[in-house]
Amino acid sequence: PKIESEKELGHVEVREREEPEVREFEPPKAKTNPKDINAEDFLPSGVTPQKALQMLKDMIQKRSGRWLVTPVLEEDGCLVTSDKAFDMIAGENIGISKHILCGMLSRAQRRPLLKKRQGKLYLEVNET
Repeated sequence: PKIESEKELGHVEVREREEPEVREFEPPKAKTNPKDINAEDFLPSGVTPQKALQMLKDMIQKRSGRWLVTPVLEEDGCLVTSDKAFDMIAGENIGISKHILCGMLSRAQRRPLLKKRQGKLYLEVNET
């Protein structure tokens, strides 16, 4: 009869076993020495929205880069890619949002001009 009662309580044992596993995912307490933490990990990177747009233009011209989500296509004298690149930039850089980047496009830009229309980014190709 003792064994039967243990089987009935089987669900309780499982619950007890799960608890230590949950604790493993907690951040380690006091193991991290404050001296080991780099300020760069928390402070915004030195990328300004202007610099980010310039980097993005370079990536589009090279047709490859970590922020390009879709392939770069040529269309009506422009290089075209998805505006999801703005999400990539915003996700990677603290202090830069999609709205800031879109606002930058409406201000004066150095050539080549970058425009955003219908979910796509259009970079004018320099006609020489």
